[in-house]
Amino acid sequence: MAVLRVGDELLEFGDPYEFSATVIIRGRSAEIIGGCGRFDVRWRREVERALASWGITEVAFERKAAQERLVLLRGMQHERTAELIEAGD
Repeated sequence: MAVLRVGDELLEFGDPYEFSATVIIRGRSAEIIGGCGRFDVRWRREVERALASWGITEVAFERKAAQERLVLLRGMQHERTAELIEAGD
């Protein structure tokens, strides 16, 4: 399990962020749940890169407004805007 935080001013731990969510990791798959705040689609690639750095190859999340389930993970190149923090046991 991890906490995902993203934002334009997020460069290191403790910086302000605009969106956070819980990431449940099962093997090489992750599910993003409990999102809070505004997620800008331009952060997507950085989130993918951060998850890929942990060996994640498949990511799923649901958008309640659209009632759809998305799975995404592709090649990543973007400025640093995301951080993953391992949750305690």
